[in-house]
Amino acid sequence: MKKSFEAFVAIAALLGSALAHAAPLLAQANEVPFEPSRWTIDGPRVEFVEHLGRHGIRLGDGSALLKDVQFQDGTIEVDVSGPPSGFAFLVFRATTPKDHEDVYLRMAMSGTPDALQYMPMYGGEGAWQLYHGPGYTASVVFDPAVWTHLRVDVAGRRATVFVGDATTPAMVVEELKGRNGSGAIGVIGGSMAQTQTGVVFSNFRFTPRAAVATSVTSAAARARPGVIRDWLLSPSVSVERSPKDSLPSASLPAVARTDRRDWLLVQAEPTGLLNISRYRAMAGTYSLVVARTVIHADRDELRRLVFGYSDDVTIFLNGRPLFAARNGLSARYSSDLGLMTPDDAVYLPLRPGDNELLFAVAETFGGWGLEARLDQPAVAMRTQ
Repeated sequence: MKKSFEAFVAIAALLGSALAHAAPLLAQANEVPFEPSRWTIDGPRVEFVEHLGRHGIRLGDGSALLKDVQFQDGTIEVDVSGPPSGFAFLVFRATTPKDHEDVYLRMAMSGTPDALQYMPMYGGEGAWQLYHGPGYTASVVFDPAVWTHLRVDVAGRRATVFVGDATTPAMVVEELKGRNGSGAIGVIGGSMAQTQTGVVFSNFRFTPRAAVATSVTSAAARARPGVIRDWLLSPSVSVERSPKDSLPSASLPAVARTDRRDWLLVQAEPTGLLNISRYRAMAGTYSLVVARTVIHADRDELRRLVFGYSDDVTIFLNGRPLFAARNGLSARYSSDLGLMTPDDAVYLPLRPGDNELLFAVAETFGGWGLEARLDQPAVAMRTQ
């Protein structure tokens, strides 16, 4: 009995020693040089360079994902430098090259409200037009001509972002929108102009930590009464875009007039925002889906529907078009970013019983989505 107890104590001591040594190893920083053997490279213009006294990788509309590493929680860091027309992305939890979480700098927009942004990517479709404002974009100051340090600390559904040498976060993302789990990490360089240069990355490092569970309450707290969350979503179809200066078609799309057995029941976020790319992939350079919901009325009445959309929309009530407009990049005026905000409204002439509301939403670039909120009954309609 005494020997068994002594053996148990010895095993416990060994386990304790192993765990004590495991924690520092788990939190150890891993510095990864930009060498071809360590990275999966994809892009038309990629080169390993010496830049501002450092070895790095120049990405012109390309990506570099670290091989053989699955990262869920911890810290990722990298230094970035110009050109001013570029975009410098830090990528994490990538399940495919087209599905990941992104934090990035707009190199030409230092000091503006959009200098730093968080964005989820689904099927290669970014969503920067859908997620913007506090918690998604932030103003930071940096010089694209020198090295700028970008660090992201990931913990469950929360990400804290630091830029430069600041010890105060530049941005805190309370609710990451991608799939919660492990994935690849790396960098992406983008450019607004097809230049021969690209963003340069150097000094990449990551420090993994044990995954943590975090609850999400901020989005629910922002939810408003009347938000429409339940939708049926049609398959995506490639359609021909009408001329830029005209409105989207007022005709009910063919996909809404055919068999609906392939439509998918989806739920918008508590705020009402429905990121369509989470559920449907683009079918072409200009793709369209139809989102359907049903509004029940006890009598003839008018109800105000407040909504946002990206990029183009036509709204139908009981088969009749009520609203059509464009809200994509530069759609309304040349400097318009096409950000989705619930700033539009239309009055729905509801009839007794169930009323079918359809959003035909088309997308080209920057975020495919809608959101809608129905005001409480306010105006009764005259029937005579």
